[in-house]
Amino acid sequence: MIARLRYVGEHVFGGDLAAYAAAVGLTEHWLRRILNNTTRFRISTFMAFAESGIVAAEWLFCGTGPMIARPDRLDELAAYNPPPKPTSRHAVFDPLMLTPSLPKKPKKSGQPAENKKLIRNCIPIALQLFAARVANKPVILFLGQAAVQAGISPIVKTLLQKNYVTCLAMTGNAAIIDYAGAKKDPVDLADFAEIVKIAANRGAGLGEAVGRWGFLPQDKRDRSILAVAYDNNVPATVHAVMGTSLFHACPALHGVEFGAMIGSAAYVDSLVFIAHAHNMSGEQPGLFIAGGEEELAMSLLTAAVSIGHKLSQPLNFSGLRTAWVADKKSTQKVDHSIVGDYVDAFYSVLRACDAVYEGVTHEYSDTKRKSDRRVK
Repeated sequence: MIARLRYVGEHVFGGDLAAYAAAVGLTEHWLRRILNNTTRFRISTFMAFAESGIVAAEWLFCGTGPMIARPDRLDELAAYNPPPKPTSRHAVFDPLMLTPSLPKKPKKSGQPAENKKLIRNCIPIALQLFAARVANKPVILFLGQAAVQAGISPIVKTLLQKNYVTCLAMTGNAAIIDYAGAKKDPVDLADFAEIVKIAANRGAGLGEAVGRWGFLPQDKRDRSILAVAYDNNVPATVHAVMGTSLFHACPALHGVEFGAMIGSAAYVDSLVFIAHAHNMSGEQPGLFIAGGEEELAMSLLTAAVSIGHKLSQPLNFSGLRTAWVADKKSTQKVDHSIVGDYVDAFYSVLRACDAVYEGVTHEYSDTKRKSDRRVK
């Protein structure tokens, strides 16, 4: 129950302990003691939360059923007014025609077998990554829908935890798939749209909002790339270009202000991305790695670089380094790419980084293999 009460504090009040205490009718000091589990949880305390209308008694006690007993109470606490319907004189699509379902969850992939040839091809990228991290420069990883759908979450989780990747960006649909993959119970677009609303009300980006407010205590948040990024204090941004993601026509949210909410969260995400992209400039540049959807990834990076050139003290991006991880079915040809199944390709990047950091790149070099043949 304590874990669920902590979640309510984040989900409804954005971590504002004073507002939380006032809504429940407790003192801030006493609420802090309850959430820190430093006092006994009495029946009277349980009743105070249940009677406040913030949480349903069944959900608080058992973790089942809806979290909020009275949805109007949540709207009241969030200072949210139901938005108007679209008033355009032209035909408008009716979102109620949609089935509110999410894409399939990511595939579950075990640890792939080592492909030494593919790892050897990844060594140049790993060397660039190592040079960037030694110079304390960002390494930004961009992920498209196909890459997340392929089941690369465990590999990206390791890249984040080892601090190989210092900033994460992904498309809107990639974020939805990542979110669905960590939820214990079936979810629909309405669940994801609720996070958009929270992000807008709290002035947060969507990437941070999913990691912070997207999961219940019973969910498996360690399976979510965005949640792992939040837990490891890695900036994560979601670039949901309007009209390209499923939740842009969500039937659960009301009218035109939903577009404003998406815009609010996307604006914060853009500012976070630009700030970290600008840190990539300098004599020793950072590294930008794109996993799928290279055109969108390149347009984001190009826009950030263009803004950097227009500052009062323009930034130097002359040596900016980029790398691409592309699916072998992709028809687009890009330079400096690692082509293969996404899981195998990302795993090879991870193993190449490990080899560079451990100083054992010779294990994957052609020179060593030729010398071994001469010895034989």
